[in-house]
Amino acid sequence: MTLIKPILVAVFCGIASFSTAQVKTTNIGHPQNLQVTHTLKCLRLNQVRPKYTPADLSRAIVACANAQRFEDAIALHFALSGYARFDTKKTSDPSARVALGMLNQQMLGSISAQGRVGMQEASARISKKEGPFYTDVCQGIKALKHPTYQPVYMAAHGLKAFDTSDGKMSFVSAAILVGRRKVIDEDQVWADYLNSWGAC
Repeated sequence: MTLIKPILVAVFCGIASFSTAQVKTTNIGHPQNLQVTHTLKCLRLNQVRPKYTPADLSRAIVACANAQRFEDAIALHFALSGYARFDTKKTSDPSARVALGMLNQQMLGSISAQGRVGMQEASARISKKEGPFYTDVCQGIKALKHPTYQPVYMAAHGLKAFDTSDGKMSFVSAAILVGRRKVIDEDQVWADYLNSWGAC
């Protein structure tokens, strides 16, 4: 079963929900929650490196969308989603795994209305799973290597990133968050994601 449909649904729903409801909230966040580690401009899919986190890629997507490079934005979103899926396998705190949803919300909030429309149109084109756009993205995704960073940006999003053991709230260090990661067969987990695309 391909993951293209659920990823596109997330893009469509995110665009629709952002345009109809924006809720102002106040949050207390860990300093490394969704932290950007590389400042990226708009990239092509073949410029993605395994050291770039989904938080990093979200900034590149915004840059692409606002520059009206909508196909690049959608291609990068597939890379972001694949990396985030990989990261959920390594993150032991279930509450942290919703980080992708928050990233999407922040990302869409930084894209112009025109940019969101353009991304929706590009999503519709790739959903047909045919033609050069789909083929280029499929082949580009399959050429990516699995992430080499530690998913601190995600672990810091969860409830276990806070320590209240002494009656006061403090932030758990990045080193401890990394130490809590689950040990997985990284090559196999990434291969499973790539195989979910099927034949290009």
